[in-house]
Amino acid sequence: MRCSQRRGMQRTTQNKSFKLKQLNCAMHANKTSLAKQKEGRDISVDMYPFIRKYKDGSIERFLRSPFVLASPDQGGNRG
Repeated sequence: MRCSQRRGMQRTTQNKSFKLKQLNCAMHANKTSLAKQKEGRDISVDMYPFIRKYKDGSIERFLRSPFVLASPDQGGNRG
């Protein structure tokens, strides 16, 4: 079932999980994009507000995040 179909079903429920489910659909990776037509490059994965990966291997990041060094403490590395 597509996100657009699920949105119609979720509107009947007025709870806190509605916004989370709606956000989940918005962040779903698109395999096709209008940006492909604008830039002329083939897009492999489009997760627009965050990142876009092209088939030629290049990556475009839209949101900047601070650089974080690796932790020298192996016990504190849980991720």
